[in-house]
Amino acid sequence: MRGAADSFGIAVNFYLRTHKVTEEVLKFNIDLSDTMETVESAVNTFLYIQNFVNFWGTRDLNLVVRIHHDRFEIEGVYMGDRDEFQHEVLSPFLLGCRGLTGIGVQFTSVDWLTLMEWSANGADLDTTNVVNLEPANIFTKSVAVSNPGLTRDELVSYFTFLLSNGEGAHVEYYIGAQLCGGMGSQINAHCTRDAYGQRNAMWLFQHAGEHHERGPFPEKGIRFIENLNKALGSRHGAVPNYSDPSLTRDEAHRLYYGEKIEELRQLKGKLDPKNVFSHPQSIEMK
Repeated sequence: MRGAADSFGIAVNFYLRTHKVTEEVLKFNIDLSDTMETVESAVNTFLYIQNFVNFWGTRDLNLVVRIHHDRFEIEGVYMGDRDEFQHEVLSPFLLGCRGLTGIGVQFTSVDWLTLMEWSANGADLDTTNVVNLEPANIFTKSVAVSNPGLTRDELVSYFTFLLSNGEGAHVEYYIGAQLCGGMGSQINAHCTRDAYGQRNAMWLFQHAGEHHERGPFPEKGIRFIENLNKALGSRHGAVPNYSDPSLTRDEAHRLYYGEKIEELRQLKGKLDPKNVFSHPQSIEMK
């Protein structure tokens, strides 16, 4: 059930171990959108962020870089109080941003439950009712970039494509580069025996397009999302959380599970020999 459950079975019970939450959580946003004026400035800014979290990061920091052809923002959460955040994160980070213009910084201290409501887009934290979600016509792909991160050449390729094609994209699109690695990473520190093939990830890029009309997803929109992935290079993996129906079974297994696929195939034969849990990208028994 650790990362490949849809190929093996259904969870019928969950057992939760609770932890005491911090009394104060800091939600922050750093707007660096002026950096998208040129490829060079966008590349230099991303490399600076990558270098910063590799050598100045902390286990209490969580962030995602949200990128658009005219947007570059860092959104995140710091598991501590305002003074700690300013001293440990914000002040050191801004020291390296002296050459950038138009920097906007916002941060707000909240309690844990308020943060959970924000994460749910303001919805009530009510688990007694069934959540009815509106259907969405989307196409997603992902890129899992291993440590220590992206090279300058890869970022030049990526931002060159985005700045040349982003404004004319045929669908609304979303790009989020979620921090997974860096100094103090708790994702990479807990490398348990599991199916997750990206325990060494530095960044997890989500590329998503949304079409607001019924019917097939526009082919030009699919090509745009696919080309975002390709612009980052071919050496990276992916994750099944962002389901990508364009991948063949072999492609999905290589990108999602890596070297762990052989053991997963053996487990499939033991746990589901009749292949009850089957879909186009499910693991096949060895």
